[in-house]
Amino acid sequence: MTPKNKNICIITSSLGHGGAEKVAALQSQMLHNLGCHVFVVSIMNPIEYKYAGKLLNLGALKDEKDGFFHRMNRFIVFKKFLQKNHIDLIIDHRSRNSLARELLLKHLVYQNIKTVFMVHSHNLLKSFPKNKIIANYLYPKNTAFVSVSKGIKEKIKSNYQLDNVSTIYNSFQLSSNNKVVVKTNKNYILFFGRLDEEAKDLTFLIKAYHKSILPAQNIQLYILGDGPDLHKLIALVTTLELTQYVVFKSATTNPFPIVKSAKLTVLTSNFEGFPMSLVESLACETPIISVDCESGPSEIIINKHNGLLVKKDLDTFTNALNLMISDNELLAFCKSNSLQSIEHLSFDNIQQEWAKFLESIL
Repeated sequence: MTPKNKNICIITSSLGHGGAEKVAALQSQMLHNLGCHVFVVSIMNPIEYKYAGKLLNLGALKDEKDGFFHRMNRFIVFKKFLQKNHIDLIIDHRSRNSLARELLLKHLVYQNIKTVFMVHSHNLLKSFPKNKIIANYLYPKNTAFVSVSKGIKEKIKSNYQLDNVSTIYNSFQLSSNNKVVVKTNKNYILFFGRLDEEAKDLTFLIKAYHKSILPAQNIQLYILGDGPDLHKLIALVTTLELTQYVVFKSATTNPFPIVKSAKLTVLTSNFEGFPMSLVESLACETPIISVDCESGPSEIIINKHNGLLVKKDLDTFTNALNLMISDNELLAFCKSNSLQSIEHLSFDNIQQEWAKFLESIL
């Protein structure tokens, strides 16, 4: 059965500020292109990313009033939206780490609507209860999951003995406006993403940068993003006397001119899903250096072809920074291979993968 003319509702935490949220917005455009009737429910503000379909912004209601009865009212509004639009399929991109909320959604809102649960992080506690008995109650054996990396898929199957798990990688799409970039004469490497130490471990990155040859060569480190650990990181930079070398910039919906102008981008996470910063960097023809953390980088980086993939060790990562900066031939070679290495992740290719998947479950 073709997905054309099916009513599909995408549930997302928001439509701004995050990789999973950007994936949800792109997916809405893909489903619209496939002829689906697309509906989007955003649990919170902001609404920044371009999306397709009819939007229910529960975040706007939350911002108005957020007491207990108002939260329950949002569940009712949510349910009526699904009923009114005769939804055939829900695709749920949220983090699902509150058992009470998931039980309410299961029994009050989703009820008997076929649902696909997206899993964006290798940290499965963001998507599953720790207790396997409760997980099997929430997600019976026939529940469909889509992971964004093969590493996540294998962990779901191993930890929860769930077999109905597919992998569809995240895609990228750079608009015509994003492609018009201005090269600068600034020398810098770049991290861009959420400033969350538990996941991203930017303390490790700053310490490696401090040990490297980059400050002595006046190559700055740009940290582009917002998050709960901004002030902690600024304090570390001050302690290491790096304030003239490490530049903090607020998140933007269009980071691509900054990405394009960077010498390379870096990732030092403890865990990932399928990091969009790496894919978007390669789309901008900017090579990458990443630690080989749990899930993601090893499925994107071809070592010494489009970047460097190294074990998470301070000296090893420092040496990788030094190598890429001092070896101009290696840097140029990785740059020349960047865009070609992610052709399989193009918007059109991933759209077709979603078409095949939806045909198999509808």
